[in-house]
Amino acid sequence: HTDRHTYTHTETHTSGLPAVYEFPDRPDAERWMTVEPYIEGEYKKFSNNSGWASNEAGAELAASFSHWTHHETGGFLIAVDIQGVGNVYTDPQIHSKRGAMFGEGDLGRKGVEHFFATHTCNEVCRKLGLVHPDPEAAARMEAAMRAALDDTAIGEEELIEVLAMDGTPGSDMQICCELCGCIFVVTDRDKYMSFRRQGKDLSCNTCRDNCRRDKTQVACSECGKRFPVNLHFYRMKGMDQPKKCRDCKAKRGGRTRD
Repeated sequence: HTDRHTYTHTETHTSGLPAVYEFPDRPDAERWMTVEPYIEGEYKKFSNNSGWASNEAGAELAASFSHWTHHETGGFLIAVDIQGVGNVYTDPQIHSKRGAMFGEGDLGRKGVEHFFATHTCNEVCRKLGLVHPDPEAAARMEAAMRAALDDTAIGEEELIEVLAMDGTPGSDMQICCELCGCIFVVTDRDKYMSFRRQGKDLSCNTCRDNCRRDKTQVACSECGKRFPVNLHFYRMKGMDQPKKCRDCKAKRGGRTRD
């Protein structure tokens, strides 16, 4: 859809990479748009932006890719939150050495530490010559788990169950927050699937509370009418907040979010 704007298709790829469009008559913040090809097949999430990693087939390659991005940039960046179909990935989060360069989800050095705290180098890492910057991290995490077992004097199975209810890997009903990337537990699977079929985002309790708290009213730049904007949503997505109300966006073929 051209959004009733003059646009220029500045770059076309035949290899499945995104195309770049320019809308010269839009404001600078809305001037450029990337559009990626539809990825057909079974979509899987292999990691998030805070250290969680899947055990599914394909997860090792995804983890090695993240490790490689850290190595290739000299430790300045790392691409995490890897998902997609097969080996075709989309919608990652980037942590930078400076932090906050790539939206609210850019956790900076802490995000890099989270990744390597749970990452164990695999065969792909070794073949690429990648070196773990903190090879003892996983061992320290396991030691901390064992210490927790000793301190609480409960069985390991019980501890895993408690951690799973807290949103730690180990529950079949875990999902990833669409905004902050944390792992949490869904107690109503049918309701969750209903939300997903409707294309709705599902966020953790913290993000839900932040969304409710950070809702504000702004004046539409086109008609002047005030409309609600969810500031937390746009911060976490790394997007500029909308300047036009829903009605004016609809007239131009666009879309906004409350």
